[in-house]
Amino acid sequence: MINLIPNRVNLKELGKKLGVKFKNQRLLGLALTHSSAQLKTEDGAALNNERLEFFGDAVLKLAVSEFFYLNYSRFSEGELTKVRATVVSDFTLAQVARQLSLGDFIILGPHELKTREFNRPSILAAALEAVFAAIYLDRGFPTAKKIIIKLLGDRIEAAINFQHTVDFKSKLQEEVKKIGWSLPVYRVLAEKGPEHQKIFYVEVTIGEGARQLKATGKGKTKKTAQQWAARAVLEKYSL
Repeated sequence: MINLIPNRVNLKELGKKLGVKFKNQRLLGLALTHSSAQLKTEDGAALNNERLEFFGDAVLKLAVSEFFYLNYSRFSEGELTKVRATVVSDFTLAQVARQLSLGDFIILGPHELKTREFNRPSILAAALEAVFAAIYLDRGFPTAKKIIIKLLGDRIEAAINFQHTVDFKSKLQEEVKKIGWSLPVYRVLAEKGPEHQKIFYVEVTIGEGARQLKATGKGKTKKTAQQWAARAVLEKYSL
């Protein structure tokens, strides 16, 4: 399979971009092979990424679903489904694929290559899903999951924030005013992780003395963490 791949396709270079060293680079080569290339085995079977794309779609959804389940316990099943649909959409996957310059590695037929079909979102998304399947088969689910979440991290955060356009800080402020309490006080409890992947932990306090109520939230920015803390105190104490 590798011998059939054009010289322009450097599998090791793509492996570095993904952050994984393949044991079997044939899998990665197959993941990049579009059906238009019309490659076949000696016995005439088609060599393309369609089966890997099918498998990769399941790997992607499992990785994202597990991440949401473990990290967003306050989300309902309906909310999780909506956010996941945004994250695993062709539009989102094509954006990630372009960041990786994945189109430079996709193997197409002569006509498709000439018309630059490697820029088409559906082809980019399909190739990325196939690559996820190749990583799973070559290195196992833990590695595939780690790479998927790393690549989609910013998109996941954006989808979460878009899903919850409710300003929970403003809502909490309105509720404490109704009760006659002072405005909520937010305090950063901790900052964890490297500078480019920092997670903020924030505590919000409302009320005073025996009637003082607290809750915490976390996020990639202080504002996001404050929103989650505000939502947590609203739900915890049914305000």
